[in-house]
Order: sequence, then structure tokens, then C-alpha cells
Amino acid sequence: MSRKYSLDEKLAALRILDRHSGDLNVASRETGIPKRTLRAWRDRFGLNPAPVSQMLRLRQELIEQSRYLAASLGQGADATPLEKRATALNQMLDKILKLTEILQDEDHETDEALPVLRIEYLDEQGQVHSSPPGAEDDSEQ
Repeated sequence: MSRKYSLDEKLAALRILDRHSGDLNVASRETGIPKRTLRAWRDRFGLNPAPVSQMLRLRQELIEQSRYLAASLGQGADATPLEKRATALNQMLDKILKLTEILQDEDHETDEALPVLRIEYLDEQGQVHSSPPGAEDDSEQ
């Protein structure tokens, strides 16, 4: 029967793996976690990942910045071209989704619930869409 590890345990094991310069044998002996498991975590999270609290804080900061950037899309006052702002927003949302996936790991238990992120698009008539206007979409009416 396989053991379930919390996200904090995974991240701590990866810090140990990093301390041993990625040597799976040494880290496995020190942690008691199979090399195969450590390798899978390393491939998913990388070596020396940030603690959960930092990931939560970063995710919240990205959400706040993306809200500001999204609000600026409808305003023409910014000197930055709309296309660049939209690309930056898309990249931020991608990072938020990746952090959310890591933080909502099936064995991660936290007292802090992650908020749901919902993206809506408005067309010129004010109708709400789940994808950008012009893309295939079922409008929410």
C-alpha cells in the first residue's frame, strides 16, 4: 500500500534532495522515501521549491495584479499596447493556474481554502462569454 504525503512533506523532501545536489540515493536514505517517488516529485516541482506559504502569497499577488491588468484592458489611457497587456494577463493567469494546481494537490490539506478564479469576457453588446468574443462560445444569458 502506498503512503500519501502532504505537500509540505514533499517540499521538505525536495529541499533535502537539493541539499544533496540532487543525489536520489542519499536523499532517499535520509528521508525514507523511495527514489522513484522523489524523482517524480523533482520532475513535477523542481529542486528546492518554495514553501506553501510563499506559493499562496505569490498566487494572491498574481491575482491582484491580474485584476488590475484586466481592468486596464478596457481603458485606452495606458501607453502600453492592448496586445501586450493582453499577453501579460494571459501569462499571469497561466502562472496562477499552475500554482493553483500545485496547491490543490490531492493530498494537500490546508485550512485556507483557495478562491475560485472565473474569467468572463464581455462583448460590445454587454453579453457575458466564457471565452473571448469571436471564439466559439456559449453565451451566458
